[in-house]
Amino acid sequence: MLDFLNKKENFPEAYWAITLEPGFVQAGIWYVKEGKTELLVTSPATPWSEEEDLTESVDTTLSSCVQKLSEELEEPTKTVFGVSSSWVTGGEIKEDNLNLIKKICAELSLTPSGFVVLPEAISHYFKFLEGIPLNAVILGLREDEIELSVFKMGNLVGTTQVARSVSVTDDVVEGLSRFDGVSPLPSRIIIYDGKSGELDEAKNMLSGEGWEGSEKVKFLHTPKIEVLEVEKKVLAVSLAGATEIAGVSQIGVEEEKTPALVDNLGFVIQKEVPLPVKLPKSLKLPEFPKLPKIKLPLVFIVLGAVLLGFFAFWWFYPKATVAIYVSPKSFEEELEVAFGSEQMVATTVSSEKTKNTSGVKLVGEKAKGTVQIRNGTAGVVNLSPGTILSSAGDLKFSLETTASVSAALSPGSPGTTTIQITSGSIGAEYNLAKDETFKVGNYPKAEVDGVATDNFSGGTSREISAVSEDDREKLREELEAELTENAKKELSGKATNDQMFIPELVSLDEKEMLFSHKVGDEADNLKLTLSMDARGVIIDKKQLADSVREKIKDQIPEGFVLRDTQISYGFEFIEEDSNGNFLYKVLAKVNFLPEIREGEIIRKISGRLPAVVEDYLTSIPGFTRAEIRLNPRFPGRFGTLPRVGKHITIEIASE
Repeated sequence: MLDFLNKKENFPEAYWAITLEPGFVQAGIWYVKEGKTELLVTSPATPWSEEEDLTESVDTTLSSCVQKLSEELEEPTKTVFGVSSSWVTGGEIKEDNLNLIKKICAELSLTPSGFVVLPEAISHYFKFLEGIPLNAVILGLREDEIELSVFKMGNLVGTTQVARSVSVTDDVVEGLSRFDGVSPLPSRIIIYDGKSGELDEAKNMLSGEGWEGSEKVKFLHTPKIEVLEVEKKVLAVSLAGATEIAGVSQIGVEEEKTPALVDNLGFVIQKEVPLPVKLPKSLKLPEFPKLPKIKLPLVFIVLGAVLLGFFAFWWFYPKATVAIYVSPKSFEEELEVAFGSEQMVATTVSSEKTKNTSGVKLVGEKAKGTVQIRNGTAGVVNLSPGTILSSAGDLKFSLETTASVSAALSPGSPGTTTIQITSGSIGAEYNLAKDETFKVGNYPKAEVDGVATDNFSGGTSREISAVSEDDREKLREELEAELTENAKKELSGKATNDQMFIPELVSLDEKEMLFSHKVGDEADNLKLTLSMDARGVIIDKKQLADSVREKIKDQIPEGFVLRDTQISYGFEFIEEDSNGNFLYKVLAKVNFLPEIREGEIIRKISGRLPAVVEDYLTSIPGFTRAEIRLNPRFPGRFGTLPRVGKHITIEIASE
């Protein structure tokens, strides 16, 4: 029998290197071997935004590293942290950030060994490689800001942060202009960040800048722009830790360079975070003896290649999505809040709107004609203008002038006069025919009447589009609704990322209103120009969420967490008090979600059969069911979840 264990090798103790930057975390595993720092694996950068999500992001990053380790190599616990300059003051980590690191170590069973500030670690890393102190500007790219650190002869001149704009070049110029008395600046800029995708873009932008003509910053000559790969950033942190812990003076992965001795790398033993140290086991790997060459038939070679290819495909390619459905626990809490004038924002919005009219109006001309008034009485009949004459069909006409009708000469010979009359309304129905008889005023028709001497004419009518009161009211309502939405958008734009704009509390007052037509005007369209003053409320999101948390802190079920994103608010105005504060009733609706650590779950379920995974997931508080989607799905015992952790996606959904 061949002795496959005839040579054993003892592996040294391994350590974590974790970089904590605004927005991103990254990790690597390293150890010291024969006086050299060996960086075994690194993870891609993992994003984080809220402090409560940081531990989960670190856990995901660690899982990515562990997936790349040999199964025989034990996961380390001792940890060196690399932090941004903004996390440190007076050579110590700020208390809030120190509490975050304590939380990470406690929840992920890590033993802190110390920390190093990233720009200083990078500076000394280059001194180690090049053998001379660094003269350079180290530029850290963040999502919302850039961090600039200037080093001269290896000494840190200063560090500043600049809020990101659309131009990296403008941001760099702004930051470097703050270093008074440092001119000329080092003609070398080294860029690093948590996302490798931005590095080349930033390098190209800075390389294309005409630095010679800049008035704000002065370089001795055009600066050289370099990119520090993300792995080298982790290596710089590892080197800092190795120097302090084991007195390392070389890097194992940089054998092509001539190593220089390393002095103090700015590494700090953070004694304020003591945790128990777990001693590593000595690991042994076999050295296989050379086997005699055996000639195999081609079919076995092909079969072996196929099997090897299938195994590699089965191990590295599959992807899976695990949808975990949980039942959140809902809760409502009511509280009162007061907003002062300093929390009010205002704007003026104006616009115009046109719509078709829906009103209908009848227009036309009145009919006219002459009648002979016949007086059969013994007295004179005097008729004033406006006297009404009614036709046989009860159509009304009126006299335009005064008329006097003489008395009858005899019963068969009435007094007569001829006069013009006009219809009381418009319309063709008033165009009466000759010989039409009329009742005159209040006289009995048997005593006084009128007879048309000719056909009446001129009476016409037609319907036209006109402005109605309803048209104006609806147009005003529609335009006010549009202006309300515009006002909400403008007012919400005045809120920062840390503030909440409350759309329900927007109030509008009419400033100017102008219609193009009055009610009854003939028009196919009606236009309204409207201007309104708008006022809204902006509040601090964290302050409001903290108020809710404080009031319901005893209501959070065990195993559940409350995230700010799971709080919704309803507001109702109460009154304005004597101090000018606006009182509102706030109804906070919260959903408590089960506390789920995705990184830990991925480590537990990778390489497991779906039935085993579902059984494990039942231990999650609030778990109702799970859907496991495998791509591709292999049969039988091969149908496991991927063994590569980054190929597993966890989705959390409310049932």
